[in-house]
Amino acid sequence: MIAKKLLTIAGAIAMGAVLTFGTLSGAAKAKNFPEKPVTLIVPFGPGGGTDTLARAIAPLWEEHLGQKIIVVNRPGGSGVVGVRSVLETSSDGYTVVMYQPPQVNLAVEYQQAPFELSDIKFINLLTKDDALFFTGTGNDWNSIEDVITAAKERPGEIKVGIALSMGMDYLYVKELEEKAGVEFGQIIPVGSGGDLLREVMGGHIDIGVSGAWVARNQKGSIQPLAVRSVDRSPIWPDTPTVNEVVDTPYSAEEIAGSAPSYKGIAIPASVAAEHPERFNKLASSFETMLESEAFAALVDKQELETTISYVGPDGTDAVIATFSSNLSRFSEYFTKAASGQ
Repeated sequence: MIAKKLLTIAGAIAMGAVLTFGTLSGAAKAKNFPEKPVTLIVPFGPGGGTDTLARAIAPLWEEHLGQKIIVVNRPGGSGVVGVRSVLETSSDGYTVVMYQPPQVNLAVEYQQAPFELSDIKFINLLTKDDALFFTGTGNDWNSIEDVITAAKERPGEIKVGIALSMGMDYLYVKELEEKAGVEFGQIIPVGSGGDLLREVMGGHIDIGVSGAWVARNQKGSIQPLAVRSVDRSPIWPDTPTVNEVVDTPYSAEEIAGSAPSYKGIAIPASVAAEHPERFNKLASSFETMLESEAFAALVDKQELETTISYVGPDGTDAVIATFSSNLSRFSEYFTKAASGQ
């Protein structure tokens, strides 16, 4: 009997040692995270605004994270392909995504994306970018008024380029048609902001709609026409706002309600649930990056005039919830876009 009790006690001690070792091992792994490079997925093609921003912040973030950050492009499906690839990885915290809420949220809502928004957890937004209407330098249009006049003279003949079929740029084109009382013509999604700039500069598309920040490096190679914002863009100070040229101006609520193009960092929600310490490490390192002198220098160098301060995962969720609620006002536009109209 005594021997049996001793065996029982010894077994309990051994089990406790195993559990303690396992707990300590898990804690050590959490403390050491990340122990290998982290992959940052860009769900759009190279050369666009999301790709450019990801590659600009990666070396800064890795200084605070303590590991290399490898940027990988996985375009397709208005961002859905890249986001899905992140969600399908193991929930270990080693894969994050440069998320663009307008495009991906719309794909979930109107294109039956194979995941829910609840599957995604934000770390923080990073920038927002107002829309710029522009054309190439090889035609006679010098202002958005010139384009509107041409559309009235040749309704349905002006080709308008946008990066993605399901995105805010489509809405901006339809809004401008309504405000100016014109019909441009075919709206052509080309795949990425970089592709759009090349198509317009090459004369294959008449006008394009891009982020004002994305197009900043093409000054002299494109002709800016108008910025869709309440005030003139500090990046394009000599370019009028749309309100300066249309007969029916946008209200401030319309500008804010349909939202600029946001960009931010997100991760599978399962990481936050299963490895909260890893999620917190990613979030805290991102916060210190945003507050660093190196990031402030990047803001100046890259003209990131619309950088968003760190508000954390919960604060970001609140911003996205408001944005998603505002989008419901434009369901008619996006239903048509999803059906190819």
